Amino acid sequence: MSLAPAPLVLVAWLVATAPAVRAQQPCEPPAGVRAMHVSPGGDLAARPLLGPSTVDSIGVYGGWLHGRPGGLVAEHRHDGAEEMLWITCGELRLRLDGRDLDLVPGSAVRIPAGAPHSVEAGARGFVAVQVYRPGTPGLRFYGWPPAP
Repeated sequence: MSLAPAPLVLVAWLVATAPAVRAQQPCEPPAGVRAMHVSPGGDLAARPLLGPSTVDSIGVYGGWLHGRPGGLVAEHRHDGAEEMLWITCGELRLRLDGRDLDLVPGSAVRIPAGAPHSVEAGARGFVAVQVYRPGTPGLRFYGWPPAP
């Protein structure tokens, strides 16, 4: 009886366990998408996809939002603007109008204008596509310090 050579066993083990190992890694924005601005507390990073003048002229903000593992966003509201999030990586708990929603990749949520909401990032953090309509709330990201 012959045993498989050690390198083949190692490769088979790496292939079999790779998804589980990747699942434990912190979420990062997609390749080529680098955060441009970091929140003052460091829990969030934003990568706007539109310049401020475009946001002003079309009335919509769109960008990537990256929450660090365990990061918190205190309860707040956007009077006069709705927010939409589409989760692409990781998980977060969104408290919206007093209800907790657990969001995972593929989840999308609309936060109505003026609705109180807060966010707690999961153990891996999260990456989301974020849209504001009108885009005024997204303009604050341009005032955050530049990402390192």
